[in-house]
Amino acid sequence: MKEERMEILRMVAEKIISVEEGERLLRALEKGEEDARSRRFDHPGPRHKHHGDWDLGERLGEMGFRMQEFFDNAFGSMFGDEYWFEGYEAVKGPAEDIVLDEEATLVISNPRHMYRCGSGDIRISPSPDERLRLSPGERGTFEILRKDKKILILCKDDLSIQVPRKLARLKLVLAKGKTKIDGLASALEVRSMKGDISIRDASRPVTVRSMAGDVHLELGDSYAGKTEVSALHGDIEVTTGAGFSGRVDARTARGQIRVQAPGVKTTSLKNTFFRQEAAEIGSGDPQNLISLKTMNGDITVRSKEGKS
Repeated sequence: MKEERMEILRMVAEKIISVEEGERLLRALEKGEEDARSRRFDHPGPRHKHHGDWDLGERLGEMGFRMQEFFDNAFGSMFGDEYWFEGYEAVKGPAEDIVLDEEATLVISNPRHMYRCGSGDIRISPSPDERLRLSPGERGTFEILRKDKKILILCKDDLSIQVPRKLARLKLVLAKGKTKIDGLASALEVRSMKGDISIRDASRPVTVRSMAGDVHLELGDSYAGKTEVSALHGDIEVTTGAGFSGRVDARTARGQIRVQAPGVKTTSLKNTFFRQEAAEIGSGDPQNLISLKTMNGDITVRSKEGKS
């Protein structure tokens, strides 16, 4: 692991990754070493094997386990503190009576047990009358909780939601199911264990963390800010607005990177952990940064002009 540590330190020194990212990678590497030592002591049967004795399938299985473990350690837990919902109180009355203004945050979540016991697709779109409207599927149920300016919707099975355009922030913490978000002006954060994610016409910063599933993101013409997408298994596809000016930092451990835009300037790099491509679109405005990371999947970035 000495070479990996040196590689991380080199990337920090050359500003390929931030100091914070370097610290996370080093901690992940250290934890992986500790777990590997623990597994060696707990492994049944002969403790030592010659180099030629290892089965190829066993090697690949161990490699896959280590890669997933590395990703978990480096990028953190999938569920944040909102999952425990302390201090929330049940909302009485219809959802349409809830006021969501420029300071409000809406959190939508389905239970962890749905990862094994079922699936729930979530569709979110702007409300035509600026009211919160919920339409559950045939077997869908939901519960609404509130804490100050934060509204929490706990749902089971399919749910369609219409939200006010002026909502400040929307956050989804989902176990399993497809997610589709169209035409919202809110800042967005999505965490998903399993399921494809589609976001269209985003105009404010977007953060996505996905364990399994493809991510499709379309930025609106008025978009500005920093977007971050991290995935363990799945392709990432981003379409920028026609006049977008910004930078792209794309990294994949196993896959291809394609950046397609008129006049784009790219720089490629490959190291121990990632294949990396840095690109400038338009004038390369540093305030507009698109950061994309996947362990296993392709990354495609294209502008509307360059979209075939």
